[in-house]
Amino acid sequence: MVFSCHRVLAIATAALLFALPACGGDDDGMAVDAGGGDGTGGDGTGGGDGAGGDDGTDAGAACPFAESLGALSLTSSEAQHRTQPPAEGQEPDPTFRALVLAGAIEGASASDFLTIELWDDYGPFAGSQLAAGEFSIEGDDTTPQDCGVCVSLLAGFGDDDESNDVRYFAGAGTVTVDSAGTRAGNEITGNFTGSLSGVTLTELDPESGAPVEGGCTTTIDEAAWDTPIENGDSLSAAGAGGNARPQRRIPLQHGRQPGHRADARMSR
Repeated sequence: MVFSCHRVLAIATAALLFALPACGGDDDGMAVDAGGGDGTGGDGTGGGDGAGGDDGTDAGAACPFAESLGALSLTSSEAQHRTQPPAEGQEPDPTFRALVLAGAIEGASASDFLTIELWDDYGPFAGSQLAAGEFSIEGDDTTPQDCGVCVSLLAGFGDDDESNDVRYFAGAGTVTVDSAGTRAGNEITGNFTGSLSGVTLTELDPESGAPVEGGCTTTIDEAAWDTPIENGDSLSAAGAGGNARPQRRIPLQHGRQPGHRADARMSR
């Protein structure tokens, strides 16, 4: 998957997802009903009412989230600030930070997550540092390549099978950041606190990063978080809190090429 190759930052923050405890729901808690017919047997394995019938075949492409998620609750969340990926051939510049939150969704599969991210010098923070405020998801913030305030839903990202990964990206709504922590040099301390409302998200193509034509969509009426911020740069490669975790290149953010904004800064 292209996302898996693009995010250098995601290598180090992959542990953030795996460190979250499983949420309370079962694996199908918030998924669209994918079962065709009335049961697994139906009229036989080839029958339309059984899992192996025509309806069951169509169900293989069912959307992982319902068309409306209503008010979303997070059972747990973690937040990190990290150095942004550098331009090709350049050293990382720790003065450019990204603040990343991943939250496990109540009632959803243990491999489904909501992510909220703020990036210095992107979107509404172009030419400045990430900060608190109220932000409409519009313009740059509707594209994974350029967003500074980035909202995603990730389905299937908590296991080792990348073939089931589905990513939704926000194209409308409002994100209110009450606190982006306290910044001193390259450190951000305190809590990442905020909420979102009226957010519409669309499934992204795993290769191009563009919205899937006729793909899955969902809406979130509201969600909120208040999470202590860790320094992700200081976490061991073994994983958050020193626990060994699978180190997958999970795109906790978007398909932006490493150093995308750094290249632009170099040309100023």
